[in-house]
Amino acid sequence: MVEHIIVPHARVAPQGPSEVLARILDDLRRSAASILGAAVADRNGLPIASGFGRQVNLLTITAMSAMAVQSCNSILQNLDLRPLRIVVMEGEGSLVLVRVLSEGLSLLTIISRDANLGLVRLEVERAAHRIQEALGL
Repeated sequence: MVEHIIVPHARVAPQGPSEVLARILDDLRRSAASILGAAVADRNGLPIASGFGRQVNLLTITAMSAMAVQSCNSILQNLDLRPLRIVVMEGEGSLVLVRVLSEGLSLLTIISRDANLGLVRLEVERAAHRIQEALGL
């Protein structure tokens, strides 16, 4: 006979924002094999959360991505175009997508060069909406 123990007032520890962001970034990384990693950074390029499956210089990645967003925002503003939503930077072996989450936060994703960009953009949008919802943006 199997006995079951029931604990009437057992509580699951609530997850804080950093655990929620880490889970979202891990889900994003696992959503497509071509996604090498992702991070959330503030407007100064400081990392808030990271989901990279390999060793990277996170501060360099987030700082450079923040500079790209600032430069692109200036260009769009000078051309009287809509606010920036996403920046795609193409390198020889990979792509970097930076999705603006709010005026002060961005989601950056590094993907392999052979990625299906449409699929990755869909996954990035899903993750962006989840992050915005989790942070109340």
